[in-house]
Amino acid sequence: RVGQLRLKDDWLPLGFSTNGSFAGSIEFVGFGITAAEQNYDDYAGVNAKDKIVVALSGTPDGENPHGRFARYEDVRWKAIAARNAGAKGLLVVAREQNFSDDRLATLRYDNAGEAGILVAGISRQSVEDLFGSPSLAELEKIAAAKTQSSIQPVGGIYSFSVSVDRREVPAYNVIGVLEGSDPV
Repeated sequence: RVGQLRLKDDWLPLGFSTNGSFAGSIEFVGFGITAAEQNYDDYAGVNAKDKIVVALSGTPDGENPHGRFARYEDVRWKAIAARNAGAKGLLVVAREQNFSDDRLATLRYDNAGEAGILVAGISRQSVEDLFGSPSLAELEKIAAAKTQSSIQPVGGIYSFSVSVDRREVPAYNVIGVLEGSDPV
């Protein structure tokens, strides 16, 4: 269904992705969240082992910054959940219709280490092309209703390759120095 995706237009590796390649099948995992203290697990009933998983951006709370899943919205938490479920790669679906407008379309690294799996952002259109049916709108409804285990795995073998070159460069964040009043 999907040919080769175009870097920056259709997908972009995240700065904390592990470098490497993988070929395998794809599973949809809702929001890709595992939260034991909330008794919530998007991986329950899904066999993610040795697969590429596709997770929606955000949480079941929607846009609520104080919702019970707010801390799990960060893509790093989704990567940890995917890695713990045995996945080899994680594709996080962009929120914005135009991929270049989405925060996942900017390559940045926070110096907190690599994820241990391949991680990338993917455009909404690419996910539509990938899954075909159900549509992305239907996938979003399924994730909100927590019924993603009823989705059949996407047929075929897909390859996923990431190579991020991280370079250390000097950076300065001091904008001024205020002299104290103590003569010593």
